Amino acid sequence: MAYALSKSLTAGEWNAIALVYNENDTEGTVAVYLNGEAVLAATGIGFKLSEKTGIVGAFGATYGTGFMRTGLYDNIVVTGTADAEAAKTETAARYDAFSSIRCHL
Repeated sequence: MAYALSKSLTAGEWNAIALVYNENDTEGTVAVYLNGEAVLAATGIGFKLSEKTGIVGAFGATYGTGFMRTGLYDNIVVTGTADAEAAKTETAARYDAFSSIRCHL
């Protein structure tokens, strides 16, 4: 499955991204936040991760090829809990902190 984001990443720019996964009675949902903005509202994925085994996830991979997108990945954090407001706040803070550092280089 492919999901279109409402805003694209800009090549050569630093971005803070958060993915928030939740489950309801029937399926799991994924929402994506970029630099403090929701770029994909909670969207059903058609199954629950909690009911699956052998799940393999990839971030930055081109689906079906295994190739990573060109770029560097840093400060990857996985937590047991998250929500929309926390994702917005965290990605905005990371983006602002990095932008502030870049301005002083």
